[in-house]
Amino acid sequence: MISFKGFTKTTLLTLLILALSWKNTQAQDIIDSISIAKNLKNENFLDAVKAYNDNELEKAQGLFYQVLGMEPDNDASYYYLANIALKNKDIPTGELLLRKAIGIDSANYWYKDLQAKVMITSNRLDEAIEIYEKLIADFPSKTNIYFTLINLYMSRNDIEKSRQTLDRIETIAGRNESTALARFNIYSVNREWTRAVEYLVDFDSEIQSAKIETLIGDLYTNMYKDSLALVYYNKALRTSPDYDLARFGIAELYRREGDYDMYFKHIIPFLSNPDLNRDILSDYLTRILSTPGFMTRHKEQLDTLISQCAQSHASDSTISYICATYFSQSGEPERGLELLKNNADLYPNDIRAFFTYLSLLFYTEEWDTVERECKAALEKFNNNPDILQALGLSYYHNQRYDKAIATYQSLVNTLRTKGDTTFLVSAYTTLADLYHEAGESKQAYSNYEKALKLDKAYLPALNNYAYYLSLQNRQLKKALSMSKITIEKEPDNPTYVDTYAWILYLMGQYHEAKAMLKHAMLYGGTESGDILDHYAEVLYALKEYDLAFIYWEQAKAKEPELDLTEKIEQRRAAIGR
Repeated sequence: MISFKGFTKTTLLTLLILALSWKNTQAQDIIDSISIAKNLKNENFLDAVKAYNDNELEKAQGLFYQVLGMEPDNDASYYYLANIALKNKDIPTGELLLRKAIGIDSANYWYKDLQAKVMITSNRLDEAIEIYEKLIADFPSKTNIYFTLINLYMSRNDIEKSRQTLDRIETIAGRNESTALARFNIYSVNREWTRAVEYLVDFDSEIQSAKIETLIGDLYTNMYKDSLALVYYNKALRTSPDYDLARFGIAELYRREGDYDMYFKHIIPFLSNPDLNRDILSDYLTRILSTPGFMTRHKEQLDTLISQCAQSHASDSTISYICATYFSQSGEPERGLELLKNNADLYPNDIRAFFTYLSLLFYTEEWDTVERECKAALEKFNNNPDILQALGLSYYHNQRYDKAIATYQSLVNTLRTKGDTTFLVSAYTTLADLYHEAGESKQAYSNYEKALKLDKAYLPALNNYAYYLSLQNRQLKKALSMSKITIEKEPDNPTYVDTYAWILYLMGQYHEAKAMLKHAMLYGGTESGDILDHYAEVLYALKEYDLAFIYWEQAKAKEPELDLTEKIEQRRAAIGR
């Protein structure tokens, strides 16, 4: 679909630059054949061309320089060396070599064409225009020059020259799909939408083109003339039954009208096309799946859509992940896991495919499978630190703290060897947390100190260190100073605020603790049984008993595993209730 607001001169220039990259193109194939014809007896040159076409650029570069050592005027070698420099993003060297090639053969079209492309990429558009205007005088039958010039003129807002150049193309080659699209581009820059439609409709009356008919449908859609849009979309499908963009246009029309049966009838075959661009598909799927309520209202049809997309794009990791996420969120995580497992098996040496699968295992909390898959992957991916971390976390979630600690210690050793201090801070902090869970406070505090020595403002280490000190009711001033840093950095983080408030409570500063906990609950603290329990303790200390018991009951309901019943009964007994 075309968005009028998004179609600008900048867009056209960007598309032009993308089209003018110096990769192997049909034009390149032509120059190859010319060059080879001129150098049939030069074995070094032929070997150099072969290395270039095989993308062995360093080898090709050496061979071309050998050719120049024997034949200093071999213009084709300079041309290839220029291409190699440009591919390596060395534009100054590329231009220098290209000028040498042109100096030897100033009539060569392909040398000057590449020179103009370099000017465009370097945003020297006036120089590019000058080269192409000279080329068009020398090669008037090469219509591709005209199209390039049209876009360059449009980027300079020279609409009149764009029109004149297009008129020359039509005089030489007649009207065709390319000239019609160029004419539309000129109209669109000036936002002459009515004239654009009139021109395209007139063109379509003479020459049938599914692309043009779909474009007309898009224009009518944006004008909210849905009936006319539908006529041209259907006409495009009669012209070319496999032209999926017309099918997409029809689908979007029905979606806008709220006719979702017809929408899915057309959108499913469009999105299931295995040749559909991956970026377009992933962006579209992401948008419709993130639309509030869409998954709930259309689950059965979405199941069909996602299943077919997953099948037709089975080898694409990005699409597999989107489809797997959908199945997980719609209550079928096993289907999602199967998709990503198949993708990881399809690309056994691609660590990204493995991590995509692993991420869903984390989401579904399949810790035994995480452990098994990580163990198998460690050897394959050379003790990758991220895999070590995942393995350690699987042990942690299965409460196998000794193995978790051993794994994280191995991770720490690996990171120290690599000199990766950024990741090392996080690893020390997690290792400290694990030691705490295992009841080894001394080791826990030692590792927090190691983390903070590397980064004194690492908030997770500061918060956890402070909180665990508070649980032992020791070094409260130190704990308070560490906790204060966290709330200064993130004043609305309920976990950090709770830690600070709890230390204040232990130090007898009940009113200050109450104010902090009220703030924590404004930012999500009511979802935490621990925070509710702490707030109740503070209220109890302030003798606000009725309110305290209300919050204790809320904490008990929120997290039954806290097992607050006995404590609540003791508190009631203490005040005779």
